[in-house]
Amino acid sequence: MPQASFVPLRWTRRSEKEMARRALEFRLEADRRRTVRQFSDRPVPRAIIEDCIRAAGTAPSGAHRQPWRFVAVSDPAVKRRIRVAAEAEETEFYERRAPADWLEALAPLGTDASKPFLETAPWLIVVFAESVGEADDGSPRKNYYVQESVGIATGILISAVHRAGLASLTHTPSPMKFLGSLLGRPARERPFLILVVGHPAEKALVPELTRKPLEDIATFIQSGWLVPPRGSNMMETSSNVASAAGSSSAAGPPSGARTREAIVRPDRARVLVEGLVTGFLGYAVIVLFFGALNVVAGRPFFHTAELLGSGLVATADAEGSGAAGAVLAFNGLHLLAFLVIGFVAAWLVMQSERNPSFFVLALFIGLGGLFLTLVRVRVGDDRRGPRPVVGDRGQPGRGSGHGSLSTQGAPAAMGRAA
Repeated sequence: MPQASFVPLRWTRRSEKEMARRALEFRLEADRRRTVRQFSDRPVPRAIIEDCIRAAGTAPSGAHRQPWRFVAVSDPAVKRRIRVAAEAEETEFYERRAPADWLEALAPLGTDASKPFLETAPWLIVVFAESVGEADDGSPRKNYYVQESVGIATGILISAVHRAGLASLTHTPSPMKFLGSLLGRPARERPFLILVVGHPAEKALVPELTRKPLEDIATFIQSGWLVPPRGSNMMETSSNVASAAGSSSAAGPPSGARTREAIVRPDRARVLVEGLVTGFLGYAVIVLFFGALNVVAGRPFFHTAELLGSGLVATADAEGSGAAGAVLAFNGLHLLAFLVIGFVAAWLVMQSERNPSFFVLALFIGLGGLFLTLVRVRVGDDRRGPRPVVGDRGQPGRGSGHGSLSTQGAPAAMGRAA
């Protein structure tokens, strides 16, 4: 058995910011790839095709057997024979072999038995899969994970062709055994597909299609929880913001494009942002709610805040110098409490997305917090009893309607009188 041999890994380490930029650039570039059926006969240099095939040859493979063979055809006569044979098989497929549901699925793509692109495009790359390879001594050698390996290599080939600025079409005549004999390939190689490569025609059209969103094609497992991606986990930015991250690259989106991109926010940033928004909104709603009640009852807008805050500020007096301090103290504490509640709520919502049972807990805590806030305000009013608003100077008809200070404020008032 041969001994394993290892060499140092050649690797470029990048910052998270750089990795995110490069990932987004590639995602935008890949999103512009479309399957084309209308090709120009404009020539493509062989060197470009060679480099694309070399890139495909870097694909991982079972036991590193590299069970693929790429046959690049530019000879017009050979392309003609491939087209004739392919159209014969396709005519049989469309008219006799294809079931109705398959034809219905193909209808939006506008395909039929006519395949003129097999002659028009400058290159046909026929991909073959080797179920059995050949050892150095010429003896047969079994290959492993052949379909998976060749599929990965073909995917890299398609990406390389697109990255080079060319269009492509995956064509799979059914059946396509004729390709082996027509191209003189050994019996151990089976046709996998034909990749048509070239420049798109000047006025090429493609079907109006949409690709599945992330939540329909991906599932994330984080910290032991099942996390389906959701729109609430995403932050949308316009394509010109995305292009700003990589404006130096030609892979950026076209100028003025308004395609919206989705970027998943890290969990910490999401909790911070949503917690701040939730806290401020909750604080504002409660302030406006009790302020409106006070105004309707004929009391000052901040009557409730002043009443509850006077217990926090010992300098509150009838002249009003302490009233502002009481209002500020209470509102500061009130805001802090709601921010804490907001952060907890945002965290619970995130957890509920990962585990639906958390939704019940988050809802219970949210409603419980609101209930306790209302009870606290009500109990505070009951305990203090009728008393004038600090700063009302004992005028009847305002605050509690009494002309004297309550006993709770008496000690401070007596001290100042002395």
